[in-house]
Amino acid sequence: MTTTTFYPERFSRLLAGLALCAITALVYWPALRSYFVFDDFTLVTYSRLLRNPLLPFVQEHFPGSPYFRPLGMALWWLSVQCFGNAIKPQYAINLLLHIAVTLVLWRLLRTLTSHRLLAWLVALLFAVHPIAIGTSLWLADRFDLLGALFGFAALRAAYRYRSAAKLRYLLLTLMLLLLALAAKETSLVMIGAIGIVWIWPRADSQRYWSGEVRASALLLAVGIGWFGWRAWMVGFSPSGSLVSDAPLLQVIANGAMRWGEDFLRYLVAWARLPLVAQIVFTVAALVVIAASIKAATHTRLVLRSEFTLKIVSALILIVLAALIQAPMALVWPQQIAASLDAKFTAVHSRLFYFSLAGAAILAAVLLDRLIGTDPGAVKVRMRMFCAGGAMLIALSWGFASHQLAHDYRRDSRALQPLAEAATLAVEQATLPTQHCQIYLLNIGPEWGLAFKSIADEVVKALLRDISRAQHCLIQSEYTPWLHLLAQTSVTPASVAPMLPIYRNGLQVPWLDIGGVQVAYLNLFPSTDARELRDALFFSYRQGHFEDISAAVRAGEYVVHFTCARSGRQCVCPGDGCPAGNPLPP
Repeated sequence: MTTTTFYPERFSRLLAGLALCAITALVYWPALRSYFVFDDFTLVTYSRLLRNPLLPFVQEHFPGSPYFRPLGMALWWLSVQCFGNAIKPQYAINLLLHIAVTLVLWRLLRTLTSHRLLAWLVALLFAVHPIAIGTSLWLADRFDLLGALFGFAALRAAYRYRSAAKLRYLLLTLMLLLLALAAKETSLVMIGAIGIVWIWPRADSQRYWSGEVRASALLLAVGIGWFGWRAWMVGFSPSGSLVSDAPLLQVIANGAMRWGEDFLRYLVAWARLPLVAQIVFTVAALVVIAASIKAATHTRLVLRSEFTLKIVSALILIVLAALIQAPMALVWPQQIAASLDAKFTAVHSRLFYFSLAGAAILAAVLLDRLIGTDPGAVKVRMRMFCAGGAMLIALSWGFASHQLAHDYRRDSRALQPLAEAATLAVEQATLPTQHCQIYLLNIGPEWGLAFKSIADEVVKALLRDISRAQHCLIQSEYTPWLHLLAQTSVTPASVAPMLPIYRNGLQVPWLDIGGVQVAYLNLFPSTDARELRDALFFSYRQGHFEDISAAVRAGEYVVHFTCARSGRQCVCPGDGCPAGNPLPP
C-alpha cells in the first residue's frame, strides 16, 4: 500500500500562483474582445505571407527599422499559422505571456527576499499595474513580453548561480539571456543586471575569482556574439533611417529627459484613477510609508554586500531601460491622462515595462530589509500595515487597469467598421493580375493616419484569402508607411505613379525575405489619377466603399494625393518624377 505525501509549502505556492493568474486575467478580461490596432495589422499580414519562420534569424526582417527580433517574429508566425487572422486568440496569447512574466518575476522576488507574502504582493502590484497591463494590451508589444519573460528568468538563474556556482545555472542563464535578446533588443538591460550580479565582490574571494569572473567573461562573450550576429544580419540598414534624422546622442539625451518625466506619471497612474481610487491610493500609500518608517526605527540598516547588490541590480534595470527607450520616448512624447486615447496609452506603456520590474525589485528588497523577520510585536504590526496598504494600492491600480482594458477594447473597435468595409470591397472586386493598385478614398479626418498609413496591411490582414491581393498595392490618397507584398510580385519600375523613397540621393532598399517583399513608396500631389487606367478607386460612404473608378478616370472625381512623410522623404529624385516635384536646390 502506497501513501501520498502532502507538501503544504508546495500546495500554498500553487494556490498563490493560481491567485496571481486569476487576478491578472480578471483585470485584463475586457481586452479579449478588442480589435487589431496599428502594427498588429502589419505583423499579421507579414506572418501570413512569410513562408519560412527561420529566415528572420539569419536576415533583416523588421520593416522600416534596424530592429532584430527573430524569436518574436517566429512566435507571431506560429500564432498566425495556428489561428489565422482570428483576433481573440492573439489577445489570449498576450495575456498568457503577461501572466508568465508575472509568475517568473514572483519567483525572482522570492529568491531575493525572505518574505513569501511580500514577494507575492509586489508581483501582484506589477501584474495589475497600468504599465504592465497596457504593455500586454497592444498585440505588437508581444516582443517586450517575450523578452521580459526570458530576461527575468535569466536574472533569477544568475542569482542562483551566484549562490550555488553550479554549471547548470550558468548555462541556463546564458541560454535564457540569448532567447531574451532574440525576442527584443531592450533585453540588453539584462546584460547589465546579470553582469553586476556576477562581478559583485563576495566574502569568498577565491571562489569569486574562479567562478564569477569566468562567468562574467562568458556573459560578455554572449553579448558581443549577439551584437556581431545582429550586425551581420541587419547592419545599419538605410530603411532604419526612416525613424529619425537627428543625431543619436541628441535623441538619447532629449529622450531620456522626456522618459523620466513620463515614467513618474505612468508609475503613479494618478490621472487614470477615479476620485475614490485616488483617495484609497493616497491612504494606502501613506500607510505603507508610515509603516516602513516606523519599522526602520526598529531596524539596524547595515549595507551588507548582498543587500547593496540587489539594490544596484534593480537600479541598473531602471536606468538602462530608460537609456534604451529614450529614442522612442522622444518620438512619442505623450503623457498619461484619463482623456488620452487608450490605444496610445497602451502603445507608450512598453517604454516603461522593464523599468517597472526594476522598481518592483527595488521596492521588494527595501521593504524586506525594513520590515525584517523579527517576530517582535512592532515588526508584526508594521508587516500587517504594509500588507494591507499594498492590497489597497493593488485594488486601485487594478481598477484603473481594468478600465484601461475596457477603454482599449472600445477605442480599438472604433476602426472595425472601416477596416471590414475596405476588406469587403477588395474581396468583392475583380482584381487585375498585374499592376494591381487599389485606392481607398474619402476617409474622414476622424480616422487620422491610424488607417491611412497602414491601409495595405489592414486589408491584407483581414482578407479571407490573402493570395487574391498579395500582389496589390493598397492605399488611400496618403502615402502609406510601407506595402507588404508577395515576393517578386512587383518591381520599382512597375509601381508608377508611385516611386521608391530616396534619402540622401540613395533609394531606401526594399526588403525581401521568405516570400515577403516590403516596399517603400511615395505618392506625389501632382499625380493625375485619370492616368491610372488599371487602378481601382473606392469611396467610403455611409459605412461602405463604392467603386468610383469610372468617375475618377472621367475626371468627375478629383483625387488629391498627399505625401505624408517627412520633407526630405517627400522628394522625387528626378527621373520619372511627376510634374511639379523637382529636386530641392
